Amino acid sequence: MKKSISLIPYPSYGITLNKGFFSIENPVTINFSEIELSVPVEVLEQNPWHFELVRNPASYAQIQVEKSLNITNPEGYEIDITEQGIKIYSFTEKGTFYAFQTLKQLMGSLNETLQCCYIKDEPALSWRGLMIDVARSFCPLPELYHLIDIMALCKLNILHLHLTDDQGWRFPVPAYPELVDKESGFYTKDDLVQLVSYACK
Repeated sequence: MKKSISLIPYPSYGITLNKGFFSIENPVTINFSEIELSVPVEVLEQNPWHFELVRNPASYAQIQVEKSLNITNPEGYEIDITEQGIKIYSFTEKGTFYAFQTLKQLMGSLNETLQCCYIKDEPALSWRGLMIDVARSFCPLPELYHLIDIMALCKLNILHLHLTDDQGWRFPVPAYPELVDKESGFYTKDDLVQLVSYACK
């Protein structure tokens, strides 16, 4: 019996359910056919799942990432799950990244069997953002990192931090040190540099 599949956001071209299931094993092995399609394995990690790159193209991998010239949107992708394995088709690293976010949703935290299906997706809007008003309500760095992970999972690609207002000024300016209220919290220059670096991985 076929299971229904829930994804956020729902793929723009829908989901085609097919017969059968693919049993996924930990660690999850990946083979990238083209270097420009690869994404850092560490950004794919999701407890309890671990991802491992197979460096020999001739070796079997549970996930095979291939380049498709039919995908014109740089953030678009296709996923084909069969009983033999998973194939991801994309044209850029961004497409590969978002395909894996969908796959991580399908895998969840304990789902070891994936319904065979075909997914085709691309964003309707290039700007998909989240604004966090840290001026009025300070948000500690660990929470911002966690929010970036959730944004990626839901395919949001713009983080807007509202850093200054009359209720608070959240980064130091050397010429005006009193702008920063140390008791209510602020971000150092290094904090913001590292946050941007993390978000752009």
